[in-house]
Amino acid sequence: MARKVTRSRAIVVLPDRIVSDWWRREGHSLAMEDLDEVLVELPERLVPGGGAQGGLHPDPAMIAQLERRAVQAYVLVTRR
Repeated sequence: MARKVTRSRAIVVLPDRIVSDWWRREGHSLAMEDLDEVLVELPERLVPGGGAQGGLHPDPAMIAQLERRAVQAYVLVTRR
């Protein structure tokens, strides 16, 4: 049985590791530079949590760059 873990900071879950205490350049946006540390490790789908209020807004240019790398991005509202 999986145990419930509560986090108060952003993380990146990759196929082979978890990046803890990950930070975005600007609070409620997500830009390509924010993914520099993990870019080569991204799987074919990127699913950033949008926050409990759905406040995360990915940069459209980032979405286009990811699509050129064959990575699909889906932003979902984080449930509490």
